[in-house]
Amino acid sequence: MGKIFYIGFYWNEADRVCRKNIRENIAGTVKMDFILKCLRQFNREIVLVSIMPSKNSGFQHQETIKVSEKETHVYLPALVLRVFGKNVIRGDLSLFFLKQFMLENVTDDDIVINYHSLIFGNFFLKMRQCIRFRWICEVEELYRLSAEAHKNKELLDQEEKMFTGADGYLFVNDILPQKYSNGAPYAVSYGNYTVFCEETKKKTSRENRIVVVYAGIITEDSGVYLLIRAMQHLSENYQLRIIGMGSEENIKEMFNWISKVNKQTRQEKVKYLGVRTGKALTEFLTTCDIGCSMLNTDHDFSVAFPSKILTYLGHGLKVVTSRSECVQQSSLSDLLFFCDNNETSLAKTIKEAARSRPTGCSQRLRDMETLFCKQLEEVLGVSRQ
Repeated sequence: MGKIFYIGFYWNEADRVCRKNIRENIAGTVKMDFILKCLRQFNREIVLVSIMPSKNSGFQHQETIKVSEKETHVYLPALVLRVFGKNVIRGDLSLFFLKQFMLENVTDDDIVINYHSLIFGNFFLKMRQCIRFRWICEVEELYRLSAEAHKNKELLDQEEKMFTGADGYLFVNDILPQKYSNGAPYAVSYGNYTVFCEETKKKTSRENRIVVVYAGIITEDSGVYLLIRAMQHLSENYQLRIIGMGSEENIKEMFNWISKVNKQTRQEKVKYLGVRTGKALTEFLTTCDIGCSMLNTDHDFSVAFPSKILTYLGHGLKVVTSRSECVQQSSLSDLLFFCDNNETSLAKTIKEAARSRPTGCSQRLRDMETLFCKQLEEVLGVSRQ
């Protein structure tokens, strides 16, 4: 019976690998953890293959962690060079090590799932000329449709060719399969459907205080600055807490807006709490009421479903979000509170969410996880236990 190989940029603190100062891919790892959770329902050995390097320069040796009798995590070798004061990943060597690993370990009876990344190029298309494994491509978003590159059709064509010809697909929204499934079986998962905290058991009875949270990358396009400014339009019992990471420049800009809003409202209305993951993230989110996911909708990006929406729902939060096409067309849309990308609409929608009854998000996530596992069974072509 063949194995299931799952390949991508993954790092889990529980693996306790020797390489430190990892280049964290938080959203990607959260999604991969959910896929792994579903794969464990199948009577197959699972091999998670990570090409995630450390930020430290130098050569990083392969590390293998035996998670259970039927699950192994392999962190492939990596080389990071110090060039003009910056550490640079040798991506070509990462693919060389991946090729050698696959030639030595993958057979025609195996299933290979790859998490979509530009670094792979046509790597898996070429590998299938050597090994006739069943290839499942996980398409999380089309990076060439980003705000910076969405007009470059040549680059988009190259990216689309990366996953053409796969035997099956895992898509992140309901729009992508309309164009890219090519008649192959597919499963759709917006993110991690795991319920970490029941909506009905949240710890939010705190002197009428309403805690709004933003969790994610801190940039202008992420809408976090807009959210900070919107807090000026909310009464004193509303507070905003921000967790996430960003460039030094973006963090500085965030603090400038925080300072202005706190000064104007004469209270610590907005506060930045740094980065939180794992248990610390769950413990914090259980004390929040409303999660915000604001995207720049100036461009037609019907390609990505914000993973933070699932994170919020999984912790029982009400979710306020911008009117992204893929979110509005999703089967979760009736649980969400949509607003326009301006301060007054955002503030008004936050108040609407605060006054609303429980949405039933916890049970909905369980139902969607069950549906996804059934779809995954068809995509993999194997039966569950």
